[in-house]
Amino acid sequence: MKNNMPGYEYRLIPEDSYESSNDIANSIVEDTALKYNVPKSEVRYPMVINYLYSIIGTCDICAYTPNLIFPFENNGQNALNDFNYGLTARNISFTAQSIDEVSTTFANRVCGFTLFPASGPIMFLNASINTWGRIIFTIIHELSHAYQALDDPTYKSSVALINAQKSQGNPYPEELQPIETEANIIASNVYVPEDSLKKEIMNTRGAS
Repeated sequence: MKNNMPGYEYRLIPEDSYESSNDIANSIVEDTALKYNVPKSEVRYPMVINYLYSIIGTCDICAYTPNLIFPFENNGQNALNDFNYGLTARNISFTAQSIDEVSTTFANRVCGFTLFPASGPIMFLNASINTWGRIIFTIIHELSHAYQALDDPTYKSSVALINAQKSQGNPYPEELQPIETEANIIASNVYVPEDSLKKEIMNTRGAS
């Protein structure tokens, strides 16, 4: 996933491509609702993240920053503890095992990426991003890649190529952009599920 440098990553796509991605997001929300035995309108992003993480098997989590400083939840410890404190405070079931220092240029370009060695996925998350909303979006984006790759070796190979290039700070092949676009749509529609959004809107109208 690219960082917002500058502005936002935004592309016009065909309606059928959007609907296909939205169908995947809806399937994830439905499965999450079943796992937690709640209506779809009660599904929230920590449930989705924890559900996806639970089904992709072994997945190591690593963080990175350009200066080993995390801008939030400073509890007087180190950057790794601060980052993990933020995850735990948001009811996310996993934490990062390590945090590495990277160049400022790399941190400004790459919000996150996932590698797929034989031992299982390794998700790398940019801990220097200055909004938790963006970090959460990146987590869902990367988990959606791992979810899609579960039973699709071709998809896994394509994502592995994208993220191997990103891990080196290189642009990935333009023909693979649809995979990134799909993951962005899935992450958007899972972060704020349609049924949950409708319920919140109706509740707000009812209270006004």
